[in-house]
Amino acid sequence: MQSVTARGFRVLSTDAVAPEVAQPAVAANPLQALEVVARERDVDLARAVDVGIQHAQNVLEVLQDDRRHVVSQPHG
Repeated sequence: MQSVTARGFRVLSTDAVAPEVAQPAVAANPLQALEVVARERDVDLARAVDVGIQHAQNVLEVLQDDRRHVVSQPHG
């Protein structure tokens, strides 16, 4: 899976989704998607959830910082 670094955070590329998770039935159910990825990568589901939550928080912080930066820019 590809990733890019944004302000020190590893952000998953949206075009690099595992094929197992890209299936419509799996993609519609986030818990099932986590279970599939955890099983495929042989990791503990609880750990996968923790990592997913941390990743989401990191992405949210980056987006909030970007929004604050855009809002603080003078419009000219």
